[in-house]
Amino acid sequence: MATKPIEHHADKGTFLTLAEIEAWVRDAKAAGATGEEIVTVSVSLGSKLKKIRIDVATAVTPTEDAAP
Repeated sequence: MATKPIEHHADKGTFLTLAEIEAWVRDAKAAGATGEEIVTVSVSLGSKLKKIRIDVATAVTPTEDAAP
């Protein structure tokens, strides 16, 4: 099964806000996240969020070129 990354990151010199994390959760749910996915983050030296990501499983659909 393929996965689709859902990622939000702060602009250079800033950190993620609660509103940005809420938007990330909405994006993840809209992409099919179940809530069981593992969250990966990057933090600053002061432990502030810089990047947040999950990989959402996506269904693989056969292409028209695929042999039966």
